[in-house]
Amino acid sequence: SPTHRPVTGRNPATPFAATLLNLSISGCKARSSRLKVHPGWTIVLDLSERTSAAGEVVWVADELFAVKFHRPIDHRTVAELAA
Repeated sequence: SPTHRPVTGRNPATPFAATLLNLSISGCKARSSRLKVHPGWTIVLDLSERTSAAGEVVWVADELFAVKFHRPIDHRTVAELAA
């Protein structure tokens, strides 16, 4: 689902700010101008106060990157975050 929600992330201990651009149960696309991420990195994204998701960065293009979550997140969470 398309969204423009600010999120924070860690790699694994370095915090960074990002904007969530698209979210599904299995992954997301985001933008970060604060930290250059690299394919293969494992990162944790704090999607909301109660939801974090760990995953692997699967591609990077400039400030954009995509993450495949290690475990799917609940579809209701996706709907709430996209609202």
